[in-house]
Amino acid sequence: MEDIVNTWEYENYKVIFHDPKYDFRREKYGISYKFYVKDVLLFSGDDFYLSPLYAIDSEMAVLSLLLGFLTLKPGDTDEEYFQDYTQEQLDWADSFECDSLGCYLFFREEEIRGI
Repeated sequence: MEDIVNTWEYENYKVIFHDPKYDFRREKYGISYKFYVKDVLLFSGDDFYLSPLYAIDSEMAVLSLLLGFLTLKPGDTDEEYFQDYTQEQLDWADSFECDSLGCYLFFREEEIRGI
């Protein structure tokens, strides 16, 4: 079992990061993650590549994952990005709840950065 290196919780949301594993194809470490909404696993993967500017156990690491990927909506990026989404994930991307979390995270990031 992988070691948990970061857990972040806010209201009905939880992100868990596990120890990075070296991706020989990309020649860098990929972080395994799980994103839960109301205790339901919505997204998981081992393909998150964190900026070297942030520590894996920092809140900025979580914000990078959520703002950069998991709160994107159709129209925010190329439509191919969503081609492997399940219906549940598409419903999430199109929900007010996703928008609301994205807004909270945007302002939280500004607060952390002192903007």
